[in-house]
Amino acid sequence: MAAWREMARGMRRCARAATAFALLWDLLSFTCLLPLQAWCFRGAMAAAGCAYLTLENLGDFLRSPVTWLVLAGILLAAALGAVLEMAAYLTAFERGRRGMTTTLGGMAAAGFRAVRQVLRRGNRPVILLALLLTPLLNLGIAAGYFGTMALPQALWSLLLRRRAALLAAGAAAVLLTLLLIRYLYVLPCMLLEGCSFREARRRSTALNRGGRLRDLCSLLGLQLAAAALLLVLAAVLIGALVLGMRWLLPAAAGDRAAVAVWVLLAVLLLGFTVVTAPTLVGWIGARYAVHRAACGEPDPRLPEDGPRLGYRRRAVTAVAVLFVLCAAVGLVRLVYDGAAFHLEYLSPMEVTAHRGASAQCPENTMPAFELAAEQGADWIELDVRQTRDGVLVVLHDESLLRTTGDPRMVWELDYAELAQLDAGSWFSPEFAGTPIPRLDEVLAFAADAGVRLNIELKPTGNEQALAEAAAAQVLEAGMEELCVMASPSYAVLEAVRTAAPELQTLYVLPVAFGNLLRLEAADAFSVRDVNVTSNLVSRLHNGQRTIWAWTVNSRSTVDKMYRLGVDNVITDNVPMAREQLYEGRTTDWLRAYIQYLEGPRTSAAAETGAD
Repeated sequence: MAAWREMARGMRRCARAATAFALLWDLLSFTCLLPLQAWCFRGAMAAAGCAYLTLENLGDFLRSPVTWLVLAGILLAAALGAVLEMAAYLTAFERGRRGMTTTLGGMAAAGFRAVRQVLRRGNRPVILLALLLTPLLNLGIAAGYFGTMALPQALWSLLLRRRAALLAAGAAAVLLTLLLIRYLYVLPCMLLEGCSFREARRRSTALNRGGRLRDLCSLLGLQLAAAALLLVLAAVLIGALVLGMRWLLPAAAGDRAAVAVWVLLAVLLLGFTVVTAPTLVGWIGARYAVHRAACGEPDPRLPEDGPRLGYRRRAVTAVAVLFVLCAAVGLVRLVYDGAAFHLEYLSPMEVTAHRGASAQCPENTMPAFELAAEQGADWIELDVRQTRDGVLVVLHDESLLRTTGDPRMVWELDYAELAQLDAGSWFSPEFAGTPIPRLDEVLAFAADAGVRLNIELKPTGNEQALAEAAAAQVLEAGMEELCVMASPSYAVLEAVRTAAPELQTLYVLPVAFGNLLRLEAADAFSVRDVNVTSNLVSRLHNGQRTIWAWTVNSRSTVDKMYRLGVDNVITDNVPMAREQLYEGRTTDWLRAYIQYLEGPRTSAAAETGAD
């Protein structure tokens, strides 16, 4: 009980500064440091010639000296960050325990002093110790994370096939944990007493002799209790969110609930780390103080608190709030997209709206494109043809009969004639008078909406430099980074590559057979979903190509493409595909809980998302 009293006394005085520091540190880590590490990791992959990491090319990646250099740098940065963070919390807690106040500046100064201290000769082994302690102090976060995330089936299968190795790894983890508990107070001894690593190691062993099991059990119990609290809080808030969406937005609740839940989980995990990190370090500080008191040792002398900020409090508060808001938005975006980690499991497939939102609007029209952007499509697929006078228009069929009622071919009309046709009435009277859009109009819309375009060029032999004209419009619109030029004709892709080498190309194939990697003019391949296999995905990824699948209109097919590792699915139902992707990344209990709260789907939604 003495340790809990010490912990409560210390945390009561330093809670405000420690929480603010934790929030700023976590936001900085997730929005800046982690993406920087991911960028370095991708650079190591590029140096090893790997666009993707699979079991086939893992050996090549590990044989590259750049890989080990980058990994060492990432681990060193992580360890030094852990030292800085722990030193800041320890200093704040110790000052609070003695009835003293602390500031953010003082916590930051303590952290940087600790980093300088551990980098001195003789103290560097503590870097490895800090790295090993980090997972032990984050078991609660891991429990909360994996309690809501579903592991890939391939990983489960691998673990089940390697049970002996799994048991051996578990035994090694237990032994390592027991060893780490012995040295749990090395960092407090070094940071608060100014000891060298060797002396701190001896001091830690002597301080907790006879109490290591109690230290371990209380540390694990505290974290598991925090994880249980997180799961209960998540269940309550998810319930309120889903029921609220069902009440306020009944038409959109089924499609957007999973995405909203993921944003909520991102915010909850951020709040969890903000609270638990200083709490766990405070517990270590409290146990350290109790062990010192039991040995009859006086409290160590603390350095002066760091300098206070010399700016006006309101200005500092305004800047801090602005930073927190911006960083929070960035964090949610990173977790939502998985960009912070750049793992295939965490990064879901991208979703392309087939001819726009073609299930709710007339295909290849501006209403279809606008609705697709509102539905959250990553890409919009559209078809481009050329009129008699050379204007590029968005139209799928050669004939105008199906969508406008005019029996002529598109190349038989000038654009002035084609612009008078009605491309919406065939779908619904609501869209009467909808014109056939030009490619430049769609490019301007996509630039404003921030959506990417899959521009499929449809040659018939009646065009004049179709590929060159389309490439020129993309470049003129400044959309070269946001467009991919697709075609079922390889000759068209070669023409695009010659006219604008900077543009990405996509070869549209009903079936893939033979060595596709020899087709150098194709950066990616779009294959009919029934012909996508794990072997095809692996070969294309190892050849630094991506694979898209069309047309994916059922939940089971979305799941299948996701398991196979497809990069992009082209669908007529963006909300269904988006929802299924995020539902597929949650555990069974969370998915069942969301579905229970939503209640029975409407018949229309069930039919749209059915297999």
